[in-house]
Amino acid sequence: MFYLPEFNGSVAHWILAVYLVSSPMFFVSEATGSMSFGYSKFADRKKARALPSRLGMFIIYFPAVFAFWLPAIGRDAPIPGWHALAGALMSAHFAKRCLEVLFVHRYSGVMNLGSVAMICTLYTTVSGLMGWIAFHEIDATVLSSGDFTPKLRLGLVVWGLGTAINFWHHRILANLRKPGETGYVLPKRGLFRFVACPHYLGEIIAWWGYSIVFCHVGAAIASLAMTFYLAGRAHNTVKWYRERLGDQVPKGWRRLVPFVY
Repeated sequence: MFYLPEFNGSVAHWILAVYLVSSPMFFVSEATGSMSFGYSKFADRKKARALPSRLGMFIIYFPAVFAFWLPAIGRDAPIPGWHALAGALMSAHFAKRCLEVLFVHRYSGVMNLGSVAMICTLYTTVSGLMGWIAFHEIDATVLSSGDFTPKLRLGLVVWGLGTAINFWHHRILANLRKPGETGYVLPKRGLFRFVACPHYLGEIIAWWGYSIVFCHVGAAIASLAMTFYLAGRAHNTVKWYRERLGDQVPKGWRRLVPFVY
């Protein structure tokens, strides 16, 4: 299903290899809380180096909006339709997150500066890496080859479904508390009736939809890394809720996928 080029020892291929090998580590570090990224409920408010949550979250997403297109700078030939679509979806994903940070989410805490730097680097690298692969590996010959067969309609439907699920549950989270309230409230609407992190589920679905459109093993590896990371964070989120809200947490409440995980 995914186009698999020969490993050529390029920086891009080595980065993909590192992502592939380290993906399970993303799960372990987030699930155990040993190296959990410091934002939202997992931010360490005692650390001196911190940013207001809204500013920190905006910073981590904003560069990734444009990073995909950097490898195309100086290109003389017109950008083919597939490249334009792949870039538009990547930019739209992170632009949506920026707009949500500015106009949807309500913040009351901080984001640790180290986490801002690491997550910003991760997202920007993924976006730029997809751009590098698109503009340096997927040329006219590859586009016309039988080995490269993106399922555009299927990918767009999956991407759109995941994006909608993600946005819907972000709106639910944003409206949990009344203006001025700062305590945590257990979400119960939408898929929150079944799982703690349906917004993560939506994001994972969107990433795999993007992979179907991109049709290169590099996008699949990036999606796998995101899946491990968000699955681990969802595990720790349920643990956090149970420790602080106790009996308010529904019995059988799953982490990410209703009735499964």
